[in-house]
Amino acid sequence: MSQLDASALQASRIPPHDEAAEKGALGSILLDAERVLPLFIQQGLEPEAFYVPAHSAIYSGMVELFRSGTAVDPLLLGTHLRGTNQLERSGGAIYLDRLVDSTPTAAHAEFYAAVVELAWLKRKVISASREAESVAYEHSDETADELIARAQAPFLNIHHDQRIGDKHAAWERVEQNIQGAMRGEVVGIPSPWPTFDRETGGPRRGMVTALASKKGYGKSSLCATWMHYLASREDPIPVLGMPFEDGEELTWLRMAGIESRVPSFMASMGRIDDGQYAQLSNNGRRLIERPLYLLGRRGMTIDGIKAAAIQYKLRYDIQALFVDAFKDIRREWRDSNSEDARISCGLCDIAEMLNIAVIVVHHIIKSGGKEDDDGVPRDLTVEDIRGNFRIIDDARMVNILQPQLLDEDGEEFKPNRLQCARNNHGPTTTVPLEFEKQFNHFFERPPAACQEDPDRPEWSRTMDELDA
Repeated sequence: MSQLDASALQASRIPPHDEAAEKGALGSILLDAERVLPLFIQQGLEPEAFYVPAHSAIYSGMVELFRSGTAVDPLLLGTHLRGTNQLERSGGAIYLDRLVDSTPTAAHAEFYAAVVELAWLKRKVISASREAESVAYEHSDETADELIARAQAPFLNIHHDQRIGDKHAAWERVEQNIQGAMRGEVVGIPSPWPTFDRETGGPRRGMVTALASKKGYGKSSLCATWMHYLASREDPIPVLGMPFEDGEELTWLRMAGIESRVPSFMASMGRIDDGQYAQLSNNGRRLIERPLYLLGRRGMTIDGIKAAAIQYKLRYDIQALFVDAFKDIRREWRDSNSEDARISCGLCDIAEMLNIAVIVVHHIIKSGGKEDDDGVPRDLTVEDIRGNFRIIDDARMVNILQPQLLDEDGEEFKPNRLQCARNNHGPTTTVPLEFEKQFNHFFERPPAACQEDPDRPEWSRTMDELDA
């Protein structure tokens, strides 16, 4: 069959639907709305599920009445449709009565709904197939992996839309999370810093976490430390990193340097000996065999990021996505505020749809962290962050990488700290960190180093200590 013949056949086909089943479903609601309509809504049946325009308008009116707390019967439904100028489109009041007369019983409502839903699913598959076809024509300049990921995205959206809320399954997951926490497991994505996990629960799957700081404070190194830890645990957690700022090669080198205790900068300049090179090479090759993946192509759009995340979720079941940084995601609209909002919503959609934790690096470009009036260096605050980009408002957890602060004599005033400044799911905390800059490695400063000082500041104390 030629392409022209195939196109003509496609255009002549009537999309899958079952008019009789649609009538049966609507008639069942009119016969027993109190039982049937909540059941349909819980199953995720939407007006678009009904192919016949009149049936779609009728079901939409039924749902509107139900959500307003109004009873659903032919008379009230007809009045509502007349008030929304949908009665004629729905076939008139006589057609509503015919729906009741043509449905012998509401006992078969579930069967009617299943037939309607299957036909709706088939139409969505056809639509997704056409969208995938358009991708092949319109994105011919992309790599094979990007093209496949983008073509897969519409089908994963179908899978996501088909999910039906199950309150019993949801509560079972709640119990499992509680039991895991009682065993000492981290509720969210674990970090290399035990106090941070214990006090905050870690970044949650299905949500966005922001990691903010000023330029040059070590955000990319902290991400490298975190990703290396996740992939190197005894029970490794698959993770995808998108190091747009520094690229894949430098990020791989940083993580290999963390594991080998070899300075990555010195290695990049060739200023290491043969033994260090052998150690770096061997550890690097072991590292790339772990469930750790990097995709650092600068200029990716939010749609490209979504497509890639879908592909890596399907292929490797990633549990976390690190995006470094928000500012490096390519803008496609001229209105920067609208584009930032669209990108932020897109990242939230990725987290929710794939049920993964999305950690987004954000640059503070305001004058935060300067000295107070008395000349004492001050920390960065959430107020320094707000107003930069929409992602901070959408993130469920906001972490700030606070730099080491020195007094006028050059003595440490405060160490590097990871501050959970906002946590929608629990308390906030501040964890003192040591930064081995030559190895790009952040590790938690041992509490014992602080406990000898009974007057140490509150930021260095844990929840248990403050409660005591």
